[in-house]
Amino acid sequence: MTLPPANASSTGEARSHTRPANSNVQKATENLGTQTVNGVPATGTRITETIAAGAVGNAQAIQVVREVWQSVDLKVPVQIKSTDPRFGTSVMNLTNIAQAEPDASLFVVPSNYTVTPRTFGGPRGMHREPAAQ
Repeated sequence: MTLPPANASSTGEARSHTRPANSNVQKATENLGTQTVNGVPATGTRITETIAAGAVGNAQAIQVVREVWQSVDLKVPVQIKSTDPRFGTSVMNLTNIAQAEPDASLFVVPSNYTVTPRTFGGPRGMHREPAAQ
């Protein structure tokens, strides 16, 4: 018996891995430009989602705002701010960012370091001394 491809359903139709669009949520994205955040240049994006009144048992519309500042050089978020009236406000920061070269002493081989040639093999990985030359 052959199995259908991983992305196909039992009827042979392709499955979608994206979340279906919710007509009760409007989404707007805003570019915030570039500024220094936590000591590094970062680009900001604000995503505002508005959940329509009555969509989740709410009497009024709910506005959820998420602001992400991503480091230009590091390509990681250095600050994320989330504001949701249901859960409050949270701010996450990447701190103690050091973009300097690491100390060269971390890469120095210790003076007492030696290399001892060994071969492993035989039954159950038992140690065998190398043959005399």
